[in-house]
Amino acid sequence: MNDENKNAQESAAGDVLSANLPAAHETLGNILEYTPDAITIADPQGVITECSKATLSVHGVGSRQEMIGRNIFEFFAEREMALAQRSLQQVIEFGSVREVEITCLRDDGSEFPAEISASLIRDARGQPRAVIGITKDISRRNAVQSAMRESVNKYRALIETTGTGYLIVDSSGMVMDANSEFLRITGYVSMHQIAGRSTSDWTAPHDLTRARQALRECLAVGFIRSIELDFVNRAGQIVPVEINAKVVEADEGLRILALCRDITERRESEDALRRSEAQFRLLFENTRDAIFWALCITCPTPARANVDSRQTNGSRPWPLTRSAGSPEMRSAPHAWTSPPTPTAWPCTRTPCLP
Repeated sequence: MNDENKNAQESAAGDVLSANLPAAHETLGNILEYTPDAITIADPQGVITECSKATLSVHGVGSRQEMIGRNIFEFFAEREMALAQRSLQQVIEFGSVREVEITCLRDDGSEFPAEISASLIRDARGQPRAVIGITKDISRRNAVQSAMRESVNKYRALIETTGTGYLIVDSSGMVMDANSEFLRITGYVSMHQIAGRSTSDWTAPHDLTRARQALRECLAVGFIRSIELDFVNRAGQIVPVEINAKVVEADEGLRILALCRDITERRESEDALRRSEAQFRLLFENTRDAIFWALCITCPTPARANVDSRQTNGSRPWPLTRSAGSPEMRSAPHAWTSPPTPTAWPCTRTPCLP
């Protein structure tokens, strides 16, 4: 009785499957007709049993009738045959492969780079019944990536010639890439010594708050310009840098591309100028001599006379220097309302010398 019930149930199930089979075939046909994906269905030996319209386009085959019955290995480059066979075997043994990059063939023999993913379909007894695969033509993607790599290489070569530090960080400030000049600034010799580290690791403690604020501003606005910060290199020395940065979008997410220029010499020059000005002002304010800046009427420009024209207010020439004890000073009022005659004190610079 149990056997009879079992047979009856199997018969009923078979009737249901038979009744639904036409609808299933129609659904599959619609999918293969209108899907943008290049779908290929083959038996476990690789013989093609069905394919989508997009597959015909990718491989340059005219119709399904021309494709069905051929072996999938006909559409792989000869040098890739071992990889193709290993991939099919992996599908049979493990159930799937994902994103295998391989060189495929069109029907005219021309090659194109492809990315293939495939899964195994089993029958009711668990035995391999078919392999369904999706082929993506990645020619355009590879061309874009190649162009991007070329552009980056050219840009980095240009940056290297300018002696500017080049740095790429993620949105949290973690180092993704850097050039040799940036390594020199921070005192390191190889990329692996700083990769994955935060830029705050070599930012001077007194500039940490400003550095974090600059990072937030860059992410919010999209760029920062001429931010001066102090780095501390590996030897513990302060290295002042000027940073310009821009946010760029990458496949992995937002990235910040920063240019870091070592401004140690500029900072030293500025400090030396401030010290010189301070020493001069101290001398100027404490001397007992009367010192004037003047224009010489015969010099073509103030620079030639080494004077400051702002002190003359557009007047006629004043003496460059004159002792407080000179006859001219003794006879002059304390506050001149007009300068002396231009012949009184000629300029002592060439070409004004008599």
